[in-house]
Amino acid sequence: MYISLKEVLLIFITIFIFLFINSIHKIIFSEYYSSISINKFNYEQNSNNQKSSFFLRLLLIIIETFVLSYFIELKLIMVGFTISAFLIVWPPIVYFKLLMFPITIQKIIILSRYLLYILNVVATIFFTKNIILKSFLGEKVFFFDNTGLNLMYNIFLLAFPFFIDYLIGKTYYINYDVNIDAFYEEVRLTVESVEMNKYYLAKYFKYEIKKYSKKYNINPRIIMYILCIEDIYRGYSLNRNLEKLYCHFFYKSAIEKDVSVGIAQIKISTFSKILKTSPLNFQRKIFNVGFSIKVLSLIIKDALDSYSATSENDIYAHIANIYNGNYNNSINVKIYSAVLRTLMENESLKYGKLPYWLE
Repeated sequence: MYISLKEVLLIFITIFIFLFINSIHKIIFSEYYSSISINKFNYEQNSNNQKSSFFLRLLLIIIETFVLSYFIELKLIMVGFTISAFLIVWPPIVYFKLLMFPITIQKIIILSRYLLYILNVVATIFFTKNIILKSFLGEKVFFFDNTGLNLMYNIFLLAFPFFIDYLIGKTYYINYDVNIDAFYEEVRLTVESVEMNKYYLAKYFKYEIKKYSKKYNINPRIIMYILCIEDIYRGYSLNRNLEKLYCHFFYKSAIEKDVSVGIAQIKISTFSKILKTSPLNFQRKIFNVGFSIKVLSLIIKDALDSYSATSENDIYAHIANIYNGNYNNSINVKIYSAVLRTLMENESLKYGKLPYWLE
């Protein structure tokens, strides 16, 4: 089948638009955004977010398809959106080595949910094409003839992937024993990624890290490791640029939504709490690297100063808990603390001799 250069360009446009809107969903409507990863095992905690994310994503895809159909053929939209959905799920598939042996039940479950996400995108386009667009163009839809059967068929296709995904969560995750051993693979992979990423970040930020680690008597390693973790999970450069645009033009909205910003991905409320000042006073500094690393260092210092040896958590769980917003029972906090604990093994948290990669 021959495909022209114009069609290729139109497919690229649809890919860009889909990824752009998905990034807006993730950054601006983060409270209604749910992603699938190895650490999403507290099903009851995330089920409402999963539903909200599904319906908002559904609405966005319908609107995108509806608008683009005036300029681009639906078959090209279908190809572009399917590729986009694949591009969204492919990085975690590679990162978590889901296609490599040994193949475990956990890997199969995650892969099946990624496949269901792609099917949901395709089904939504079909629904928009066969029902929404036809209704908008004045074609009548009846429930008791072939058109009505077609409507029910399309609704079934639309709901089926989400329903199966919901059942997987309900049957597989709800009784899953939540402990850090269940997520050793994510911890190991994150540690490996941090070990590689630290050399890249050191080239750009080592002077700021050395400055504030010495000033606040903190081991520079833990500052670097937290920066690396946040850099890994921050995502595409598109997300980062949208984050900047959002805070530049809609800063008051960003304050209300308490988004995480900058290289250290610190919540605006945390900036304000640590600096004891209004968020309006540091709007111009919020994406300054030195400013973010300074506040990150202050957060760690505050965690060290407030830690009690009699606490049921160790110091790394305490730091992860404070840094991630005081969600003590969160699986993310458990993984975060395990990664820091592994990387900082046998290291003091106080300032000392610099590692060779920061010299």
